[in-house]
Amino acid sequence: MLPLMLDLRDKWVVVVGGGAVGQRKARKLRNAGAKVRVVSLSPAPADGTFADCEWIEAPVQPHHLSPAWLVVAAATAAVNEWVTQAALELGLWVCRADAPEAGNVQFPATLTVGPMTLAISTAGVAPALARRLCEQWSREFDATFAAWLHLLEAFRPLIRRRVSDEKVRRDLYERFSTEEWYQRFRRDGADAVRFAMEQIIADASPHPCRDAGSIDSTRPGKR
Repeated sequence: MLPLMLDLRDKWVVVVGGGAVGQRKARKLRNAGAKVRVVSLSPAPADGTFADCEWIEAPVQPHHLSPAWLVVAAATAAVNEWVTQAALELGLWVCRADAPEAGNVQFPATLTVGPMTLAISTAGVAPALARRLCEQWSREFDATFAAWLHLLEAFRPLIRRRVSDEKVRRDLYERFSTEEWYQRFRRDGADAVRFAMEQIIADASPHPCRDAGSIDSTRPGKR
């Protein structure tokens, strides 16, 4: 399988099955910005957790899949088999929770740190291992790492504005992304590193592009 990052914002996804697995998938998809429809024999949780989703309390029918861009089969084995086959015949992306190899999409274990998302999949062989690896990553890529990423995010457009030579730009991107600069960030703090990086950019651009500007210090992770 080919790992991809999908933009699901404002796209319809259908989750069949309202149990623990279906609810977990629905939350994950909702958090990604998708419009979520849950089709389940059980009613929606009374606590309003899924108030912003369309929850249909009924046996799944073919028309329930019609608006979907992605389908998740998270019900019983028999229902999942029918949903998977129906989705494939409609040319839809489908994830079958109880038999990942039967669908054409699998959900990896993920860790999001600031603007970075890490994903790992064992192709359904050992999903618990994938989750444990994400837990290990979460200890390494902490809040300080997220702040470091936000600083790099702010400097990228600054370099584009100030440095006209494409090779020098690439060299700066590579230079600032090294372990050395990250450890300097952890040791000296954001302000000191920001100042040092700005000095290096200034030295690399004796004739900067017009309207060079500076970084927006109000962005997250800049202080």
